[in-house]
Amino acid sequence: SLDEYEELAREAYDRQDFAAAELWSRKVVNLQPENDEARYLWALALEGQGEAGRAYRQMRRLTPEGGAGFWPAHLWIAESLLDAQDRTPDQLRAAIDHLDAARRSAPATSSARVRRMLADSRLALARTITDSPDPSRDMLLEAQAQLQAILDAQRNHVDARLLMAHVLQKQGADREAIPHLQHVADEHPEVWTRLAGIYLELGERGNAKAALEAARE
Repeated sequence: SLDEYEELAREAYDRQDFAAAELWSRKVVNLQPENDEARYLWALALEGQGEAGRAYRQMRRLTPEGGAGFWPAHLWIAESLLDAQDRTPDQLRAAIDHLDAARRSAPATSSARVRRMLADSRLALARTITDSPDPSRDMLLEAQAQLQAILDAQRNHVDARLLMAHVLQKQGADREAIPHLQHVADEHPEVWTRLAGIYLELGERGNAKAALEAARE
């Protein structure tokens, strides 16, 4: 019966008999194509046998374009993209899309991990953009949007604040960078020196002097 096939698939996967897990989970999917958990287990069994390409194709069937999809499959695809050597901006963008989809339906027990991975991926993309030679305005605006998404969820994210200030400065928006640096300066006193430099560029010598004094404290 269907229930027996599902149980046999889980038991086989738990004992790392991936060939048997593939056999039984595929039987479940053939009988019940909408069974996402069985298709996911089928994909994991394929992965366990070194069949990464076939596993990916099954995971993609669980994550249709424009649909909510099965959140563990979104997470699996994101992790595979993030594990790639020399990740490209497009790989990071795709990982962010999958993690954002996973975030929307992941249970509370997993949502913290997904949110952390999402923030790390957004930060990595923003850094990749800002570290590229002569990034365009559109690229910098994309980096800014990724960082703002982090800060909307975690207003005290230090790395996002510091990089946001850097991105704004690269756009010539020194004054807009100041609040981000002020937000972290008390816990990271070295930031006061950076603030002092911005104030000098803006011709605000009094604020620059105060920032340098704070840096020496």
